[in-house]
Formats: sequence, C-alpha cells, structure tokens
Amino acid sequence: MLATIGLLATLAVGADDPIQNADFETRGSKGNPVPGWVIELGATNGAKVPESTVEVDRDVRHGGRSSLHFSGDGSTRGWLIVKQRIPVRPGGRYHLRSWVKAQGVVPNGFGVDNCYVALLFFDAEGSVVGKRYTVPRLPDSDWKELDTRLTATSNAREGWVYVFLSMIGDLWIDDLELEIKGGEELPQLETVLEEDFVKARRLPSKWKKEVGATNGTGGRDSGIEVDPEVGAEGSPRSLKLSGDADTMRWHMVKRELKAASGELYRFRALVKAEDVHQEGVQYSNLHLSVAFLDRRGETLGPVKFAQAGTGTFDWKEVVASGVAPEGTKKVRAGIFLSMSGAAWFDDLLLQRQEGNDPPYSDWDTIETKKVILRYSESHPAAKQMKQYALRLDQAKDEICRQLEVEFPEKITVFIYKDDDEGQMLTGANLDFANPGGRAVHQKLNSYIAHEMVHVIAHTRLGNGQTGILGEGVAVWLNGQTPAAHHRRAAELLLKGELPSVANLISQFRSESAGYPASGSFCGYLLQAHGLEFFKQIYPLKDPSAKLKELVGESFEEMEKGWHEELQKYR
Repeated sequence: MLATIGLLATLAVGADDPIQNADFETRGSKGNPVPGWVIELGATNGAKVPESTVEVDRDVRHGGRSSLHFSGDGSTRGWLIVKQRIPVRPGGRYHLRSWVKAQGVVPNGFGVDNCYVALLFFDAEGSVVGKRYTVPRLPDSDWKELDTRLTATSNAREGWVYVFLSMIGDLWIDDLELEIKGGEELPQLETVLEEDFVKARRLPSKWKKEVGATNGTGGRDSGIEVDPEVGAEGSPRSLKLSGDADTMRWHMVKRELKAASGELYRFRALVKAEDVHQEGVQYSNLHLSVAFLDRRGETLGPVKFAQAGTGTFDWKEVVASGVAPEGTKKVRAGIFLSMSGAAWFDDLLLQRQEGNDPPYSDWDTIETKKVILRYSESHPAAKQMKQYALRLDQAKDEICRQLEVEFPEKITVFIYKDDDEGQMLTGANLDFANPGGRAVHQKLNSYIAHEMVHVIAHTRLGNGQTGILGEGVAVWLNGQTPAAHHRRAAELLLKGELPSVANLISQFRSESAGYPASGSFCGYLLQAHGLEFFKQIYPLKDPSAKLKELVGESFEEMEKGWHEELQKYR
C-alpha cells in the first residue's frame, strides 16, 4: 500500500530541507518535468483525457525565475494533481507557507471542484489520519501567501503536500516553505529476515511450500528451484518459480516468524519474469504477500498482496506490507506464481516497525450470539448497525438450516462505507470472505449472506473447488428467494445469454453471467437431488465422475432438466 511502501523514502528525506524544488527553479526533463514532485491523475469527469495542464511557467512567478502553473477548461476530463512526500514526525506541528495566484477559476459543471494546497497524513495502513486544505480567493486573486497548519497525529507514518486544481481557470503556486516543530522520530524499521539464496542449492529448509491454487486434477506441480545462473545484480543465484498449461497445482513459498499486534511488516523482493501469462482457468497471480496468523495458525484479517505484473521484465522491486491486527502471533511472508511462465525472486527482505495502531482498532463493535459486527464510527449508516446485526444473525441461522450444519463459532463481519475504504484497508476488492479467519468483508448493500455462506460451507462441507458449486451455493443462499434466482436465470435463457453448464465448469470466471447462472443451477441440483447428494460432490476437484455414479447423469446431461425447470419462471 502507498503509505508503507514509501516509508523508507520518507525516512530518508532531510529535515533541514523538507520540500524539494519548492520554488520550481530546478530544470526538468521530458520524463521528469517537475523534479521532486509526483504528477498523477487526481480526478476525472467521465474520462481521463483531455488532461489538465501542469507546467513550469517562466513568465508568471512570485519570486525567482518560474512558478508551477495549473490550467483546465470546459473540455478537460482528467485533472492532474501534484504532490510530494514530506518527513513525518508524530506529534509535530506543521506550518506550510505557499504563494498562490488564481485567475478565472470557476466550477467545471461536473461537481469535481477543487482548488487547494493541502497537508495530508496517513497511518501505516494507508488511511488518512490528518488533513488540512487551504483555498485561495476565487475566482481571481493576485499573489497571496496561504498558511496551512496541521499537527501530525501519533499514528502518522506518511505525509504529503498536495496541490490541485480541478476547476476551469488558471492557478499558479510558488515559493513553498515547510516548518516542522516538535514531534518524535518515527519508530525504526528493524530487519528480521534476509534471504539472497547465495549459498543455497535448493529451497532453504526454513522456507516451506504449500499448494496455493489448483486448476484441476492430474497434471504437474509448479516448479520451485534455486537457479544457479540467474540472480539480481551482484547475486549469483535466485529462487525460480515456474509452470505451464499442464500445471495443475501451484505452490506458494512461505516463511513464518513470531509477530505481535501493532507491528508493521514490510516484505520486499526483487522480481524478474519471463513470458508470465494466464492460460485457461489459471489464477492470475505473481505476487508477494504478508499474512498474519492467530495462535491456531488461522489467518487474521485480509492478506496483503503486491502484484508484480505479467509478461517479461527485468529485476524490479516489489513490496507488500501490512500492520498486524489484534490477536496476531505470527507473520507469514509468501511468494507465489500461478500462471504459465517463469519468475525469479532475489534479495528478499522482511522488516518490522513497532508502535502502529492495529487495523480496525478505532472501529465500533456490536457482538451478538451469532456474529461480531465491525464498522467505522463515521459510517453513514452507523445508527442502523444494531438492526443489521440482528439480520446477520437470522441470515446465519438460515444458512445453517439450509445446509443442515451447526456453526456455533461467531463470524466477524466487516462493513465498509464504500469500495475505496475496503480497498484501502484490505488491499482487495469487496466483497470477499476469509473462511480460515471466520470473517467476511462487504458493504451494507451487499447480499447479506453470500460471504457467510463461503465461511460456513468451507468449514463444514470442505473447500468448494469449482466455481459452479463453490460460488453457486453462495449465490443460491445469499438471502434472495429461490424464485428470484430462477427468474433471473430464465431471463438470461430467454435472451440467449445463459452460460452452458459446460462453460460454467470449464471457464466460470470468464462468464459475465456466471454467478446468477451457477446460483440457479445449484438450486436446481439441491431441489432435484437433495442436500446429501450435494454435500458429496461439493468439495471435489472434479465432481463429474462422482455425479455419474450417484445419479447416472453428468453435469452437461443435467442441463436439459435445468432448462425445463426454468420454463416455469418465464
């Protein structure tokens, strides 16, 4: 995540010169037009182009020879923001002075109206923990000094200066000056693990491997070997992971160490790839990961991933990081490839930083007999959460009734304000379940039961290894009525958009209507053949043979009966 990935760079900035190129006098280049500053897309009006203009202006300036000029008009759709990382001293008092000039700055008509200089602080998980914006007089003002003052919170781990215009008109900024008084030094990063494979002939014994993904039965295991001929600069060897279209079992390489809640772990490696690409039903993974485990060895909270990309590329740094939640006993650093091609890993480094707030430590908690509901106190529906917790209880009871299982363990349900908050805190797209941690991550308007089905079914029925059954049963029991599921599938059938059963089996993730189709098909199986039959085929990697044995039909042969059932719902 942004905040922790950049932590070392933050520590390296000198406190005597907190802002680089503060007067925009340093000459830029084509690849680096404003040295010391990052330029990126800050907002869009339905498209990314045309972009606003950000340029060094040699004609208009407050002092010296130049200033930084922002400009946009009625045709602008992508608005550029300029920012710079600054040193962080928790508890420090920050005073940013900047000279700003505005000309004809008016709303753009799309509601994305920003014109400001800002200070922002983030914690180790990337959440905003402090922000202060100052705005010049609009629509016009001659050069005027703006004061932006903010005290860094005790959990601040990364700081930024932002300058942004997403309104029609022109903005100039010049001669920034940042003063930092008081505060404390950031906790130091301590190295707890280094691995360069220099002396290794095979995977070192302290590193373990486990199956991280399967694409079916038969086939081969992915390759794991120390490569004596390929290494990062100055290194003779590296660890090589590889596979191809015939690989069915993909192994993750992992290392576990003792850890405690509130500790930040930063796992870094140099990665090189050759023709890494996804084939068929392969999972698209080439990543580093950081996971936290409780005393039972089960995962706590979401795993933090850093994807390295695909294709062919030379050595580059990849970093995954996260803060250990409450109850953490171990940290697991992992590397993984589950696509065709080869990837090399070298100069692995795991670092620890103490003194951070565990994730969700400031979230509110409602605990019922069935679930533990977590949500931020700023959630717009905070007053509705007690009622929602009771609905979760009812949904969990209904899942257990439908599956004829008992699940006395409480499920922790994290409710996020929106996808952005979910991505910020988990590093993944909502919604998803963590069966091992008995937790689900979703929004208030998500189907209330879908992710809880994954937790309960995985724990009591086994790992649903096919999309048609694993996701299908979660859709079927997501809180909607059976008729609603079949009506949706009947609509797709009428339009000629209902995936075939064969495609749901072989390429579930590629089917745009895979979820509603599989939900209806699972419901048909349960209604036609009963729960005990379903439980026997649910956890199988390849349930086809067992299906034929039990009912004398293959999945594909059941399609006709399913379609006939759907005719009742047209």
